[in-house]
Amino acid sequence: LTALLLLPHAIFATLQTGSPLGIALAAQSGARPAFAGESLLAYLGMLPGGLAGIVPGLLMLTGIAACAVQLARWQTPWRDRTTRALVLLVLTALVQLTLVGLFILPQVRYVFFAIVLLVVAGCVALTTLLYRRGTLGRLALAGVAAALIVSLAVNPFVVRDTANRYLAENGWQRELGMLIGQVAGQPCSVLATDVPQITWYSGCYAYNFGNRATEGDRDRLLVHGERFLVVRANGLFQPQAELMAGYLARADPEPVAVVRRPDGSVAARLYRFR
Repeated sequence: LTALLLLPHAIFATLQTGSPLGIALAAQSGARPAFAGESLLAYLGMLPGGLAGIVPGLLMLTGIAACAVQLARWQTPWRDRTTRALVLLVLTALVQLTLVGLFILPQVRYVFFAIVLLVVAGCVALTTLLYRRGTLGRLALAGVAAALIVSLAVNPFVVRDTANRYLAENGWQRELGMLIGQVAGQPCSVLATDVPQITWYSGCYAYNFGNRATEGDRDRLLVHGERFLVVRANGLFQPQAELMAGYLARADPEPVAVVRRPDGSVAARLYRFR
């Protein structure tokens, strides 16, 4: 069934790109990781709480472990309804995680589908396996349900605090976008890492650096009015030093502006292409 559900995507990808993996591989042009498997390591490092919170993260691990245990027993597992459900959920999630983890930079939003499947797998494992353990199992199941209810109740406050921390750390992106809109006029185009934020706040056309290992001429895409280059101080998702030096050589030597974080450290520099 898993293969059957993936078949339409494989057919479409083959028709469009010539390969069943063509769409996933094409994503490298705009979201290439530093090395193959970088995202897999990042997602593993986020467990159990970094991907979806502590309780959902533990449910994800529970689903994977339960699936492995059920398969390891191998006593006509395909006649076991619970095992079939776990295999479908876990295998589909792991296939998606693997494809995204190998070829695309680490972003939690890219693996929401896999997160949901693994959380459901964890719930299936707990509700079926613990329920069979009698009174103690049912008490444990009630404890898990209570933890989920509490986590849902607390979640709005956690999300608000997380959003406030993110704004404190990354508010400079909004400031930068608004600054570009003020100095550039319209139309304008920008080469940068933070494409959505810059596009939204500046009104300019924005483009990312593409394949950061081989592409050093993405500024050719900047054909709308004044052209700018944003260089992050931390180098996040930017080209290798040699390629970045080429971009800087085609820009004015002095930055138009320097944007700083709340602690005074440099967040990014804005250059104008000649």
